Amino acid sequence: MKVCEALREARSISGKSQEYMSLELEVARKTVQNWEKGVSEPTIGQAVSWFKAIDVSPVPYLIQV
Repeated sequence: MKVCEALREARSISGKSQEYMSLELEVARKTVQNWEKGVSEPTIGQAVSWFKAIDVSPVPYLIQV
C-alpha cells in the first residue's frame, strides 16, 4: 500500500472529510488532496498528526506501505 492510499483509506474509514483534515493539520485543502493523490507526501510529523486527528492507529497502514 502506498502512503497516499493509506492516508485516503484511513481518513475514509474514520468518516472525516478532506476539509476536516486540512483544518486539523493547518494545511490547505489542496495539500490534503495532493497527499491523497500521491502528488506529494506529508512529512513524518504531518503523517503522525494525520492519524492522531482521526484517532486511528497508523500501524496497520504503515506496515503495508
